[in-house]
Amino acid sequence: SQDLATIPLDGGNIGEGGELYRRNCAPCHRTAVRGGVLAYAGVNPPNLVGYSAPLVAGAIRWGPGPMPKFPPSVLNDHQLDSIVDYVVSVQRPPDPGGSPLHWYGPVAEGFAAWVILAVLIGLTVWIEWGGKG
Repeated sequence: SQDLATIPLDGGNIGEGGELYRRNCAPCHRTAVRGGVLAYAGVNPPNLVGYSAPLVAGAIRWGPGPMPKFPPSVLNDHQLDSIVDYVVSVQRPPDPGGSPLHWYGPVAEGFAAWVILAVLIGLTVWIEWGGKG
């Protein structure tokens, strides 16, 4: 008989874990595992950066505080391991250089790019029209 306190973590699938995470976890913990989505409700899901794989697995299985439980009838051990692998991989994303904008995700980074582009266009128009008068 398997010890109930032991969760086997023996090789999940990060792609599958990402899908399962986005479906089950991201509504509260955000896609970048940075938490904070429900602050308006007085409940602030934690930032998952720095949590170990066994701690993340335990939280998923037994649901601390207001977090729902995800027993084996909801997520089997392989699915659980896949989510844990995804969370661990997102905790330490590869650093290609530049400013990561605190890994807020592609929407914030895309918005920053559009703002910079708009400023550059505005500056170009101002220089072009400012010289004629």
